Amino acid sequence: KYYPTKKVFTAGFDQLVLTRSMVFLANHPSKEDIPALHNLLPKDVLFAISESDATEHPDLLKQRKHIRYNVLQPKTLQKVKETIVQGHPILLFPEVRRSSTGSLMKLYDEITQVICDTTTTIYPIVLVGMEGQHYFPHPTPKIILGQPFLLEPNEHVSTITHQLDRLFRTMCFEQAHKT
Repeated sequence: KYYPTKKVFTAGFDQLVLTRSMVFLANHPSKEDIPALHNLLPKDVLFAISESDATEHPDLLKQRKHIRYNVLQPKTLQKVKETIVQGHPILLFPEVRRSSTGSLMKLYDEITQVICDTTTTIYPIVLVGMEGQHYFPHPTPKIILGQPFLLEPNEHVSTITHQLDRLFRTMCFEQAHKT
């Protein structure tokens, strides 16, 4: 089990009820993210993570279904899409890889496209003040599950990616400045 070095404030997870076709989208500011989310999210949630993240947490991933990837190849994206279509809840990092500075990085249109190709409910998760996160330092790390929403399928993928980016930046900013 993951034991953080400091107390972590969490919100929104106590009301979570798993249903079919749920996508959890989380920013990825620190190496502590995967163990923390592993403890917070139900065990039925599949993690789509980079090979480097997987090698850092091999024991933890023995306890959870996951998809590993080196880069966003069509084969990997298809596997993620099939997982969503089959109704399995999944955690995705729209930045694809962990930030080296703790700041929110570019969100990838490929992740947005996979989600747009399915009719699924999205649950945003923001992690603020985690170890190594210098962009939004906070004395108490926070992991917040935001309000669920559906994407507008008629919007252009890059427009939706931009809206997701704005949502994550707003949520991170609000949580970093909340006492």
